[in-house]
Amino acid sequence: MVWIFYSILSAFGWSTSDLFSKKALGQGYPETALLWIRYLLSLPFLLPFLFFIDVPHLDAFFFRLHFVWLPAEITALFLYLRAIKLSPLSLTIPYLSLTPVFLIATQYFILGEKINSLAFPGIMLVVMGSYLLAATSSSGGMLN
Repeated sequence: MVWIFYSILSAFGWSTSDLFSKKALGQGYPETALLWIRYLLSLPFLLPFLFFIDVPHLDAFFFRLHFVWLPAEITALFLYLRAIKLSPLSLTIPYLSLTPVFLIATQYFILGEKINSLAFPGIMLVVMGSYLLAATSSSGGMLN
């Protein structure tokens, strides 16, 4: 059950990061500058952890995977920063609840995992909840 603590702490960290990103973007900093800050300036904070973990053997598969993953990650973060720059956080953040919808298909093809019979209705409830949040915050919902 320790995962609940990690999930809540992660949600707090991401929401705080989103607030500071929105503030910086509102003061005229470009999205690309925030990309550099998020990735490169986090390096000095992450490097000390190398002393406390066993670094596994990194084979060719690892590097091929990151060759595909890293451009997708950078593009996603750039588009995310653009979205929070252009609209209120209360409208932008609920779209993140669509992540499990995309995972339903991709987890099967990439990892071979299938969702159980309770997961799909749960995911749809979360998606409908985010739609309702956005619908009450804007004129007509997400699709308008």
